[in-house]
Amino acid sequence: MLFRSGPDKRIRILAVMIGLLKGRLVVQLALFEVRQRLGLSQEQLAKALNVTARTLQNWEAGKGTSQIGKRTKDLRELLSRMDNYIVAPTEKEWLSSPLEAFAGRSPRQLITEGRIRDLVIEFDRMREGQPV
Repeated sequence: MLFRSGPDKRIRILAVMIGLLKGRLVVQLALFEVRQRLGLSQEQLAKALNVTARTLQNWEAGKGTSQIGKRTKDLRELLSRMDNYIVAPTEKEWLSSPLEAFAGRSPRQLITEGRIRDLVIEFDRMREGQPV
């Protein structure tokens, strides 16, 4: 493991690193960790980011990362909101649970459908006390 702090802090650091650093090892570790955290395959994460599976594979190998910051902006925001509002031990359960605000779809389903931004907006609405 690259970091020895708690899982939330480690993922937060990795998410920031995706956006700020583009070194081969950092990108590879960060995307792998994010996929593991969200329980997604390369194909599912690629679809969520609106890139090809090959592009994601290249990013994980540290190649062709010029667009990674732009393409992962919503994902980084979602991970930040999850760190702030979802208790780490219940995160996997939350990712699989149907959400009333999204007609019974789970966060993982929304992510794989490329609706990451919708989840970020919902977190922001809850933070502001708006009804779900």
